[in-house]
Amino acid sequence: QPLPELLPLPAEGVHARIEQQPDVARAARALGGLRPEQQRVLRLSVYGGLSHSEISERTGLPLGTVKTHVRRGLIQLRQALGLAQGSAA
Repeated sequence: QPLPELLPLPAEGVHARIEQQPDVARAARALGGLRPEQQRVLRLSVYGGLSHSEISERTGLPLGTVKTHVRRGLIQLRQALGLAQGSAA
């Protein structure tokens, strides 16, 4: 069952400015390539500043599922951006 969209997408002007910054645009494209549930939990974590527990409460997903989505999403983002698994971004 898909999660409800909990964070709005950036406004048009913000989106245009983001695309002008190559690294940010590349990261945004990589995020867009993730599964929807991974995108949502990462947006809540990164943009919303929520903890795993808070994301679990907000979405109704079990805490372990939230942690799994975050971990797998971050691994896929690192791979898409060509970053080594152990490197700090």
